[in-house]
Amino acid sequence: MAIPTTILIDEQGIVRWIDQSDDSRLRASKDKVLGAVNRIFS
Repeated sequence: MAIPTTILIDEQGIVRWIDQSDDSRLRASKDKVLGAVNRIFS
């Protein structure tokens, strides 16, 4: 079964953030992803 996963990778190819859902029908929200982007890449 597929597991919804969102991964943020920096310019050097290093994984900086991963979000995996426990529910196959749910994905990371836009606000959650943008929050991670702002924290990690700002």
